[in-house]
Amino acid sequence: MLRSLTLALVACTIFCAPGRGQTSPATPGDSLLQAARADADRDARDPFVGGYFGSSFLGGAALGLMAPIVALFPNRETATVAAAGGVLVFATFDQAGQPVRTLPDSIRWRVAEEPPEYQEAYRAAYAQRLTRRRVRAAKTGGITGALAGVGFFGFLAYSFATADF
Repeated sequence: MLRSLTLALVACTIFCAPGRGQTSPATPGDSLLQAARADADRDARDPFVGGYFGSSFLGGAALGLMAPIVALFPNRETATVAAAGGVLVFATFDQAGQPVRTLPDSIRWRVAEEPPEYQEAYRAAYAQRLTRRRVRAAKTGGITGALAGVGFFGFLAYSFATADF
């Protein structure tokens, strides 16, 4: 049975795969667009996105610490802090996902000397790459913050449970 499944998988991989080596001839415009995308991808690695991580981490930590407390001892103050943490995380996600509207001055002057096709491809690739970096930083910060908050709550609960007051 396993042998027949393996053979079927190999056959499907061979016969169902798209044709290799069947590419259209490259035109000079294609290489210009590829160069623009490669330059934009390289340049989009420079801007600092740690602020998205930090604000999302802060909101996630508040949410992770206060959510178990709200579950155990519900009151307005703890619920407000937990909700504020969640709102901060979601607001950071929303802001991180906003498209990049303008290029930095140093890049804008360099790109302005290129042909219009290059400029358009560069702007699109730069915005896409930087937006992905921002969103990834915000997600990582929110998840890390929530885990840190829950871990701190666990530490406090364990400390109070084993203390000899």
